[in-house]
Amino acid sequence: MISLVGTERGLETRLIPQAGYRLHTVDMIPFDPALGARRYLLPAALMKSGAQCRAILREQGAHIAVGMGGYPSAPAVVGARMAGLPSLIHESNAVPGRANRFAARLTRTSRSPSTAAAPIFRAEKGR
Repeated sequence: MISLVGTERGLETRLIPQAGYRLHTVDMIPFDPALGARRYLLPAALMKSGAQCRAILREQGAHIAVGMGGYPSAPAVVGARMAGLPSLIHESNAVPGRANRFAARLTRTSRSPSTAAAPIFRAEKGR
């Protein structure tokens, strides 16, 4: 079974159901410096959405969580860690985004078809 997690404001709200999959939504804010003072809410939002993902993972009987990029992937990895499940990050871009760079710190496995992304993930893990 494949279960997908996203937010109520992204493209996923339309695309995932159109593809015939159920979308589980979580409350998360973007990893965006343009948020101004709202960016200080990020840790609390990440913990809340991580707990929501943990509940989804348990409810669905998940064996692994895969973060595919975008800010909803970080709560999925956090939720997996909270649930004691393995997780991995898949980055399809040459340069990993903020959420995947953060999530890579919480998981042992990061994969990208781009050789340019590998050193960035290694550097993030070292921090």
